[in-house]
Amino acid sequence: MIAADNVGVKVEVSTLVELSLDKTVNNFNLSPFRPNEKLNPIVAKKFYERLPLPNDDNIQALASFVDSTLYWKRACGGGGSVGNANEHGGCHKRQFFETNLQSILITSTDSDSLSEEDIAKKFKALSDFIHTLCLSDIQHSFPLEVVCSSLTNLQHINLKQVVGLKDRLPAAIESSPYLTTLIITESLISDDDDVELIATKLADSQTLLYLDLSNNKMTANGVQHICEKLLSSADACLTHLDLSGNPLESKGAILLGQTLSNNDSLISLSLRLCMIRDEGGIELFESLSRNTSLNHINLSANRLGSCSTETLLKVLETKEIEDCALESVILTSNLIPDDDDLMYRLREYKGCFIDVRDQCNSSQ
Repeated sequence: MIAADNVGVKVEVSTLVELSLDKTVNNFNLSPFRPNEKLNPIVAKKFYERLPLPNDDNIQALASFVDSTLYWKRACGGGGSVGNANEHGGCHKRQFFETNLQSILITSTDSDSLSEEDIAKKFKALSDFIHTLCLSDIQHSFPLEVVCSSLTNLQHINLKQVVGLKDRLPAAIESSPYLTTLIITESLISDDDDVELIATKLADSQTLLYLDLSNNKMTANGVQHICEKLLSSADACLTHLDLSGNPLESKGAILLGQTLSNNDSLISLSLRLCMIRDEGGIELFESLSRNTSLNHINLSANRLGSCSTETLLKVLETKEIEDCALESVILTSNLIPDDDDLMYRLREYKGCFIDVRDQCNSSQ
């Protein structure tokens, strides 16, 4: 509101509504309320425009009482891209909390004196809006299992470069009954101890569909636990498995091949950079003659040569008139020779897509 003083100079004078808004915004943390229920739409819009962005002091009140798309778009960075929100169920509030969860968690759990009850209480108001937990570069002291048990709608756990959490991971998995996706990468996961603990807990899950343990230190021993506990039972439900970047070698690939012969749940398998060579490749490809579910397999950069790829073609040509689920085979950066008709037959095969680009010339 503009007014003139006694010498004719125009000055801004706050209206009673604006003064009330400022006071209400300042007191929101102490006396939170639902603006949409208490304010008319015009006043509510001004309230959301003045309301401070989320911080350590107001995060609980905002999570519990503010549902305005207008406000959470602003909290997400001003624009509140619809495309980004669509990755979070179309909800900007969920987009904010899931995108900023790592910093919220680190800040909230930084105090050594914070009890498990305190942590659970802090995240109670946030749990309705968090379905995905993404963390990187955390150490053994981080209370992962407490955080997971506090996020009651958790469906996706994505951990990268986490160290010393093997004692916490099983409890975290157990406390996440709706888990559909588990990603643990670049975290030095090894064989018997780590993988067996993880696979044992996951074996009780009837919801897990996607498992990614890529770029760890798992060998054939770890593969055996996954095969026995997650792929071999009649009620196996895992559909996507990524073990890329682990030194599985031929033995690990052979174990997977033997399991795939009787598995009807897995539709995607990635074994890129696993050093499986021809011996392992032959077993995997032979298993396809009995497998009816696998759609995609990635075996790039595994030093596969003519023996294994010839087996692949024989299996595919035999199954071509049958119900073969296979849609793509990625064989890039292997050792398939380019000096005979094998490469031509692979490129010209029409039953599914076979990618044979960027073959190496060095001998096996």
